[in-house]
Amino acid sequence: MDPEPSALSALTPLSEAAGPPPPPKWRGWLARLGGVLWIAVCGLALHGLHREWSGFHLADLNAALAQIGARHLALALGFTVVSYLCNALLGVLAQRWLGHPAVGVWRDLRNNFIVSAFSMNAGGSVIGGGSIRLRFAAEHGVSAAEVGKATLFSGLAGWMGHVLLCGVLLLSAPPPLDWLPVASARGVGVVLLVLGLLLPFGALLWPRVWPPPSLACLTLVVSMLDWLFAGLTLWALFPGAFVMSAWSLVAVVVLAQAVAALTHVPGGVGVLELAITKALGSTVAAPVLAGTLVTYRLLYYLLPFAAAIILLGLREMSLRRHALERGGRLALRGWSMVAPRLAVLLVLGGGFLLLLSANTPMEESRRGLVALLPLPFVEASHFFSSLAGALLIVLARGLQRRIQTAWWLCVAAMGAGMVFSLFKGFDWEETLVLGFMLVCLLSCRDHFHRHGALWTQRFTAGWWLLLGALLGVAVWVGFFTARHVPYQNALWWQFALENDASRFLRAMTGAGCVFLIAGIAQILRPARPRQKAPVDWPAVDQVVRTTDHADAALAWLGDKEFTLAADGRCGLMHADQGRSRIVMGDVLGDSEAADDLLWRFIEEAQDQGMRPVFYQVSVAEMPRLVDMGFKLFKLGEEARVSLTSFTLDGADARKLRQARSRFQRQNLTFSIWAADKVAEKLSTLKAISDTWLAEHRAGEKGFSLGRFEPDYMRRFPCAVVGDASGRIIAFSNLWQTESKEELSIDLMRHLPEAPNGVMEALFIEIMLWGHEQGYRWFNLGMAPLSGLSTHPLAPLWHKIAAGIFHRGESFYNFQGLRSFKDKFSPQWEPRYIAVSSTWSLPTALLDATALIGGGMRKTFGTSQS
Repeated sequence: MDPEPSALSALTPLSEAAGPPPPPKWRGWLARLGGVLWIAVCGLALHGLHREWSGFHLADLNAALAQIGARHLALALGFTVVSYLCNALLGVLAQRWLGHPAVGVWRDLRNNFIVSAFSMNAGGSVIGGGSIRLRFAAEHGVSAAEVGKATLFSGLAGWMGHVLLCGVLLLSAPPPLDWLPVASARGVGVVLLVLGLLLPFGALLWPRVWPPPSLACLTLVVSMLDWLFAGLTLWALFPGAFVMSAWSLVAVVVLAQAVAALTHVPGGVGVLELAITKALGSTVAAPVLAGTLVTYRLLYYLLPFAAAIILLGLREMSLRRHALERGGRLALRGWSMVAPRLAVLLVLGGGFLLLLSANTPMEESRRGLVALLPLPFVEASHFFSSLAGALLIVLARGLQRRIQTAWWLCVAAMGAGMVFSLFKGFDWEETLVLGFMLVCLLSCRDHFHRHGALWTQRFTAGWWLLLGALLGVAVWVGFFTARHVPYQNALWWQFALENDASRFLRAMTGAGCVFLIAGIAQILRPARPRQKAPVDWPAVDQVVRTTDHADAALAWLGDKEFTLAADGRCGLMHADQGRSRIVMGDVLGDSEAADDLLWRFIEEAQDQGMRPVFYQVSVAEMPRLVDMGFKLFKLGEEARVSLTSFTLDGADARKLRQARSRFQRQNLTFSIWAADKVAEKLSTLKAISDTWLAEHRAGEKGFSLGRFEPDYMRRFPCAVVGDASGRIIAFSNLWQTESKEELSIDLMRHLPEAPNGVMEALFIEIMLWGHEQGYRWFNLGMAPLSGLSTHPLAPLWHKIAAGIFHRGESFYNFQGLRSFKDKFSPQWEPRYIAVSSTWSLPTALLDATALIGGGMRKTFGTSQS
């Protein structure tokens, strides 16, 4: 709509000649440094474990594992359940404090357990729990800012509980550590006790920032129990007598978990085990400690993770139970949202399993069976199983992008892996696991329908880090199991049933070659040239007609390109500015069929060196864009008035009745001109438009706002206002949807002599007319930078934008625009900008502003025409 500002006009003084400079390149590299660091920390931890555990054989580890009986496992499993229950309860308490809508205690606990399990095992990696948390929030109408507050609160409460528990344990039962004398441990415990009480005392000193004291104390107790039972889980797994008290051991475990969490390594893999080994190495035999820690990793981390995956799948299916009444179509749609993501996890897991198996020795009890086969057959099966594992890991990225070729190759590789697992060592357990994964993959066949090439998009840095980490862990396991074999060059060429180390070296080389070939193929892949395809206007007209958003009419402005789905059911309208390829609004047409379209658009943009940006997207698009790796930032809120219940009766509409009465007393008239009449009277409307532009010293906008173009204006009806003499003094063209879902206005132009309040009266008349015509909603457009939180826990972007909203009146009338639209009692809905990384936000906003204003020079120049 015409009076709305562009995306950055609020952030840039009108007197400035240029916008803020784009962030330097070193910031982008700094953002990637975090992933590199946790990979490095994980590698160092595994190297340390290799040195600590190098003094025993695999038989010693098997003997230690055999000592862990059913009683130990049952007790440890019970402690694990209580710990995760407390962790999930922290999220529920945070939701209650912030006033999030409750969907039931057990459902809230289940949702928070799923998020906790994903976050604890995957952390901030590619498959972490961030998108799951946002998906749950979007379903219940919770904003991304509120999600951030709840996460920050529960995380802060968790660490406060950790500090307090450590203080209690160090004061009452200090562990006998060589590097920490008892007196020093108790002194540290006193300090930690004082720090841990900051949460309840903070609630008294800063009641607007902290929760009330009762809730703060309850949260602190729950957090302490979470950490306590996490430590007791490990204590329950130690077989036989243990020289250290349970509370001293819990202190060691809790401190080690803190160290692992601070490194940001997903699941603390390697770091947790190394920290506990360093603390208890002089007290517990290395095989016993290794067996206990391996069991702890499986029981406390991987088992809840598997349960969370199952619960997530069941939840997505149960949410769509009502679809059974319509033939099960919506149930399949719900499964289609979950199945592809689970398939990616299964393929990564299957590939990693094959790599681990290829790098570990053959079971002694099965060598007799394997000896019945020809040795070359066994050696080839072992080598090709490692190739199949590496290939599955590489193909997971194509599977995430729904490539059909990737699915076929994954099915073939997993089936081949099952056969190779049997022939290389009669690993029937591994074959069963791979068979289950293969069945799950086959059931997802219909969701991998894209016909794009495997290499249409280069791997991101995050994917390369993930792939490198999986290969690195598998290689470390191989070197660890073969550490007693002295290395010789001859090992590479030795072929015998007993030479497990030789087979490991060859398998490692084969897997490394697969990764190397994939990298070289991506580096040498030529970028496709940019080809601006002609617009298929009949297809565009079809998707615009089936869209329920009135702003789809911007497609006819003539300043956009279009990317349409292969079946013509949906499309995107976008334009290039600088290095940004910016999509305007939500998907046009059937958004349910847009997954393939969005992936294709993103890949083509990145292939051509462009930055994909989604501008003014709604909450409905948030989960899908988050799953595709985008970060969303709130731009403001859009006002929509329900026309089905719109009326001028009642006390709430008193001011609107007064505005309409003034309109009528001034003998002003309101009428709707059809499109053909608009074409006849175009010169009259253009004269009003030119006068308005000159009066306001403004230039025409574009992209997200309409402009007075003859071909564009002829397409729409207009609402016009005439004075007592019949002269037209104001007009606005109307955006309509064929489904009558939404009605809106675009240009709002009037003569200088038009009376005050004429546009407000015009709005009222259009809404009354829309109500009579059967439209459901009237869209008042955006209020930029409104509705952003100023809470101390709010994200930095919200604080900056909210500050501009409240103090930037010299740049633009933000609060006045919000107040004007509030007169009509609208429903406010958030709108976002989606970018691939946080560092891309300033440049994306700058490019969007220039695109709306007609270019950098026109937007930020000293004069506008």
